[in-house]
Amino acid sequence: MHILTPMNAPTKKLAKKKKKKAKSSKVSPDRSSGDSIQLSRLEKLRVVNDSVERFQIFARACGDRAELKRVFDAYRRCILSALCLRLESGERLAADILEVDPNDWTLKLTCGTKPEHADFVPTDMKMTLGEDGKFKKPKDRAGVAAYCVWANSTGNRGIAVANDVKDSGEIDFYRETSDTDNAAAMYDPEPAGKMFRKPPYDAPAPYRSLLCAPILILKTSHGHPGADVLFACIGTLNITHSDPNAFGVVDCVWSRTCASLLGSLYESYRYRLAGIDAGDGPADQERDEVIYSEQRDSQEPYCVAIDSFPESGEAAPPTQDSALETARGDENFTKGALRDGQIQPWDILQEQDFLVHREKFDAEAERAVLEKLQRFGFALVRLTALTPESELLTSLEHSLGPACAEQNDYNESKIKPIIPDPQKEAISGESGKELGAHVDGTQDNPLPPAMLAFQYMAGATHGGHSTFIDMADVLRNLSEGDLAKTLADLSQHDAAVCKKEKTREDGSVWKGSFSGPLIKPVCGDRAVSFRVRFDRVLKVPKKYQDSFEILQTAVLSRGQDRKLVFIPQVGDIAIFDNWRVLHGRLAVAGRHERHHNRIWLKELATRHQGRTVLGVRGLSLDSLHLIKKNNLHTSKRED
Repeated sequence: MHILTPMNAPTKKLAKKKKKKAKSSKVSPDRSSGDSIQLSRLEKLRVVNDSVERFQIFARACGDRAELKRVFDAYRRCILSALCLRLESGERLAADILEVDPNDWTLKLTCGTKPEHADFVPTDMKMTLGEDGKFKKPKDRAGVAAYCVWANSTGNRGIAVANDVKDSGEIDFYRETSDTDNAAAMYDPEPAGKMFRKPPYDAPAPYRSLLCAPILILKTSHGHPGADVLFACIGTLNITHSDPNAFGVVDCVWSRTCASLLGSLYESYRYRLAGIDAGDGPADQERDEVIYSEQRDSQEPYCVAIDSFPESGEAAPPTQDSALETARGDENFTKGALRDGQIQPWDILQEQDFLVHREKFDAEAERAVLEKLQRFGFALVRLTALTPESELLTSLEHSLGPACAEQNDYNESKIKPIIPDPQKEAISGESGKELGAHVDGTQDNPLPPAMLAFQYMAGATHGGHSTFIDMADVLRNLSEGDLAKTLADLSQHDAAVCKKEKTREDGSVWKGSFSGPLIKPVCGDRAVSFRVRFDRVLKVPKKYQDSFEILQTAVLSRGQDRKLVFIPQVGDIAIFDNWRVLHGRLAVAGRHERHHNRIWLKELATRHQGRTVLGVRGLSLDSLHLIKKNNLHTSKRED
């Protein structure tokens, strides 16, 4: 059953243009179901409007940046849930928000009602800026959302609709008209070409019809209500349906109104955020009077500022977010990036900070692990009443991300059993000697594995304590000069060479090597990864040696009170961010062997990317841009 009424039928003008093609929304009249759905639409609009108003009241009384963002995200989810109308068939619509990242102009899913939809958002769907600072018209297959953002950024208000994503990929653009007295004529549909961009892998999308409504934020206002104003299109509200040809004019009107209210929510959030950064305290209001439901989701979406967005009707060259100002106390990290990235640098953690204690590794446990990985870079999973099983490690590949097929010389399976041998050199976990702080896979190309997981099968008689150091905290405690020098030098394209070789049991020799920067941007340039160890495996040329020694001293000088040291229980699974957290181990001693299984996870699963961010965040935008530039350009320094 379609959600439309006869009002939604396409105009004759569009029908002529399409000729023999299927009409976009021709449905049979059903007055009773149509009236019920229209009433439901009106009720949901009231819910959305009330949510926006409640958040505005809360925001005025909020003086904490992190709390403001958590509540903002909760209200976004509440609004999207309200938009998931239940149809006569029992099915519900799905709703997502795609935002334009002003750092690289890619469109990213930041909030949605169906997590699996994140897998079907092309990772390379992005806007292109022209020399005049305006978005260029997207080419064919650039994406429905990309076309919607472009059209609304150039003053052409309207809604983009893909009638059947499994068909030709053609879309219609329902352009707003000035005829506001006639609901059926408020939008004039016209063909807009083959804009639907296929998912990043060969699998059908879980919907057939897609509607994209622009989320607009005012950049200027006026004392006269009828005066022209400038808008910025920061993203789209996407509504999807499992049937083809499901959307028409009524849906355009309804979704456009909902997207407008979402724009008001974003504007309230942005305005209060700027006030907090400027030191403005909360409004004089009793906090107990603010009633809201704070749904603490573990996966904090990425929210963008709009200062750098092209204005509709006026050229605006891209600039960086000027609201991110450095704060002493967190002198090496900007306040905005520190908190919006949901990263908390630490020198030591308590067990309650990182422990995920569950009966089984279910969806709740997965969310808790992702939250702790993003915030601390470390999580310890302890499952009740379960004996250690290698299958638990294998399941992480399906929960968190794909596993590496090889771990250095080991290629027998994705899980490598490790039993330390005191006779082996301390350059791998196979040695029973003390292991210094390091990143695994330093010789891997183009990046070391994003995450590591250790499952502890048996403990040593004594010793064998696991140690972890947060590189975010190491950088935060460097002086401003040392930080700048370290980032500039160790991000150069020729900063280091990593070489490792091992003799396999069959006598063959395995060799691995990497030559390049020790610091690289990751996660859409929102974070950086570190490729660090302090043994013979990694060599730094003389011209960068001073900077490497600054970092080495900062890491190795951290005593027991400035790193995480714990004795794992049998069955524990330690999962950590290998781009951010260095790990090591005290020497293993006694007659009982320490045994653990290890898996390398190459990257986050597609459905988590954009929602969960790994690596070190919080560096200034200037630092991130310098790191990326140095990765690509040849160094002019001499040995």
